[in-house]
Amino acid sequence: MALFLVPVLASIFFRHGYTEWKTRSCESRGRYTPRALNLLLASRWIALAAVVCVLTFVVARVVPRLGVEFSAVYGRGSRLGRANFPEGTALQQTNEYGRRIREWALEFPDIRFVSAQAGRNDSGTDPFPPSRLES
Repeated sequence: MALFLVPVLASIFFRHGYTEWKTRSCESRGRYTPRALNLLLASRWIALAAVVCVLTFVVARVVPRLGVEFSAVYGRGSRLGRANFPEGTALQQTNEYGRRIREWALEFPDIRFVSAQAGRNDSGTDPFPPSRLES
């Protein structure tokens, strides 16, 4: 396609060649870019300090929130926990793990109810293996 169709279409559409033009934004950018570059190079330590400050601010705002999106809230105080077991773990074994997780979670006084789902959903849209447990 690139070797045959594009040259043929180019020869059809550009029979008389093409003309190149510059817009006002290109001309102004070409005029002001060398000045801005010279200014940044002259004050490179100030520019570096500004970049470090912005990077520090971004890291301070992002790092404390990493992983928060995986703690799903479904209602009043509901939480979702997922456990992935090795590929090929039998459903009976995964079910036993689910029973043990339910028993462990119910030891906490704040938790009143725990349900667990082992395996895939029936619709086949779940990309996870059958050895996954959701509580």
